[in-house]
Amino acid sequence: SPFAEHISMAVPPVGAINKTRGAIGRQLKMMPRQLRNSWYILFFQLPGLPERLLPRVIPRLWRDWGPPGYDTGAALEDALAALPSPAHRRAAVSYYRAMVRPSRPSPRYADLHKWCFEIPRVPILHLQGLQDGAMQAGYAEAIADVLAPGSRVVTIPLAGHFLQIERPAAAADAVLEYLGSRQGPR
Repeated sequence: SPFAEHISMAVPPVGAINKTRGAIGRQLKMMPRQLRNSWYILFFQLPGLPERLLPRVIPRLWRDWGPPGYDTGAALEDALAALPSPAHRRAAVSYYRAMVRPSRPSPRYADLHKWCFEIPRVPILHLQGLQDGAMQAGYAEAIADVLAPGSRVVTIPLAGHFLQIERPAAAADAVLEYLGSRQGPR
């Protein structure tokens, strides 16, 4: 990897998730709920419709993904304001389309692309909201054993998918504590 270490939030490294799938019983227990949580990825594969409905879909996703009763308020308004045109909405949806549609990466990113589905080989801090309605916290909790030495997985109570918005102090404290404990160049 071209990085010495990194920090991720809400979605654990895919390679680490794949490595920790483990016991079939655990997978069978988690999979139905995760499939329900991930409905939007399939919806976003439809041509044109997601872009038109995004102003109605995003508020639902934020409700589903956050902790119960969380007031999305200004943060949701800001997210919607960032998608003022069909081109902006198409760009946002294209991220999810690219996830499931195999394609050759741009030559500019080909060297990085090979790391996309690998277990990180460098230390990583992964932060996960315990009440994330998009990605179950159980997936994050399981990856700690396969990550590189010096890695940490921190679950944040009362936080959902947007933990840096829902619990900014807890997310910042976890990042600063991790960075403060690092050895060597940064």
